[in-house]
Amino acid sequence: MIGTMLTFAVGYFVGLQTEKKEFDDLAAAVKALLESDEFAGVVMAARSHLGHTMRAFANVVDGGSVAVAGRPRFDDEADLVARVKDLFAND
Repeated sequence: MIGTMLTFAVGYFVGLQTEKKEFDDLAAAVKALLESDEFAGVVMAARSHLGHTMRAFANVVDGGSVAVAGRPRFDDEADLVARVKDLFAND
C-alpha cells in the first residue's frame, strides 16, 4: 500500500514536469512492474517471511522456544526479553 502511494506521488511530481506522453510512459512502466511475475514473487517472499517471523514471535510470547540455525534454543523457563532479543538479533 505504501509502495503504491509512493509510486503515485513520484509519478505525479514527475508528471507535473514532463509532457503527457512521458507521464503516460512512466505510468505504463509502473503498471507493468506491479503486474510482473518477478514483483509478485518478491511480494510473496516478503509475505512468507513476515508470516514465519510472526509465528516465531507468537511462539516466544506463548512461552515456547525458538530454534534458529546458529542460535541457542531457550528452555520454557527462559526470560521473555532474552528470547525476543535473540529472535531479533542482528548477525
